[in-house]
Amino acid sequence: MARLYYRCEGATMKQFRLALQITLASFIFLGITLFFLWQSTPSLIEAASPKQDWTPPNTTGAHLRMRRLGSNGESLGTDCDVGDLNYGCTAFCSNPSLCPSPVRPYPYPSAWPDISFNRDYLLDVVTQETSPGVFDQTALQAQVIAARSYAWYQINNWPGGVINNSTGFQVFLPFKFESFGNGADPNNPADPCHSTNLSAAQANLCATVLATGNHYAAYSLNGIRNQTEIALRVDVEDQAGNVQEALGGTRTIVIHDDPLTISLDTANGNAWNRR
Repeated sequence: MARLYYRCEGATMKQFRLALQITLASFIFLGITLFFLWQSTPSLIEAASPKQDWTPPNTTGAHLRMRRLGSNGESLGTDCDVGDLNYGCTAFCSNPSLCPSPVRPYPYPSAWPDISFNRDYLLDVVTQETSPGVFDQTALQAQVIAARSYAWYQINNWPGGVINNSTGFQVFLPFKFESFGNGADPNNPADPCHSTNLSAAQANLCATVLATGNHYAAYSLNGIRNQTEIALRVDVEDQAGNVQEALGGTRTIVIHDDPLTISLDTANGNAWNRR
């Protein structure tokens, strides 16, 4: 009986070794397969990605949907109506805990206003995100370019090309620019930044918007015409308090003038360039 048990044990060990060898070989084969797939995936993606031609819009057109907002800027899922007094539809809403007085109704004829990015949308977005009377113009320029870039990026990439005025994108409150005024609306409502009765804060923001033209930030791409490239300079302090200029390896932003058609070829560099 002991000899029979030994033989059975030997057969079991052989089966175990064989199973182990098969398992190890499978892992090795799987690893090699995954490695080659990883190496080939970028080229496959690049080969399948077509060039994209897109010119940023001058107005919101059918891209902006106005929604009533909650106290934190979140969309409540209800469109703004003509004369609406709810928060999100106007910066002078009927809720005194959220809005200054006097109450002013929603100014547009529908929930889909076709308004200028530079002469309307950006003025209300940037004043929601900054205090234009306090911020330096350089900081405001960065904010304006970021807001313009973000809106255009979302319109070009979001399904249907539609954004709204909530924190799901960036908060846009009608009359927010006017809330920084001297008590009177700009006397050139069609082009507020060319009004003659602006407050210092409004004038500071308008000077910034005009100075940035239609610039927006984008990835550094091949095939882009009329571009101005700006290398971001990052200054840091060491432990002794000395300012060190960290230029090597910083990422590059490309600022573009509009109108401009971007020819985006993913095979030739759609990632950040480094210097």
